[in-house]
Amino acid sequence: MRILDRMGQISGLIIFFVGVGLMLFTFYMGYTFITNPDGLAGFAKLVPPSKVEVSAGGMPILGLEELVGARMFVYLIPTSLILAMGYVASRISAVGVKMYICKRSDEP
Repeated sequence: MRILDRMGQISGLIIFFVGVGLMLFTFYMGYTFITNPDGLAGFAKLVPPSKVEVSAGGMPILGLEELVGARMFVYLIPTSLILAMGYVASRISAVGVKMYICKRSDEP
């Protein structure tokens, strides 16, 4: 029975470090989005184009709502992805800690 306890602890440590690695990757991705905003250009393609009126000179007439709304969606997509990645990584780490702490009961 001690072997199973030891295997559970080792598995818990492995899962914990996988979760920590995923969290470090998430922080790295967040850091690259902050330091290199050009990386967000790919997310701008996910935002559908809005209806834009064109003036007589061919210049688009954009109101503040269109500019702020489109810009907000471009930042909202990667922010929500990073939030989800961080949440999943923290849950994986928590499961690893629980596995490491958990003791096998002696009852049959």
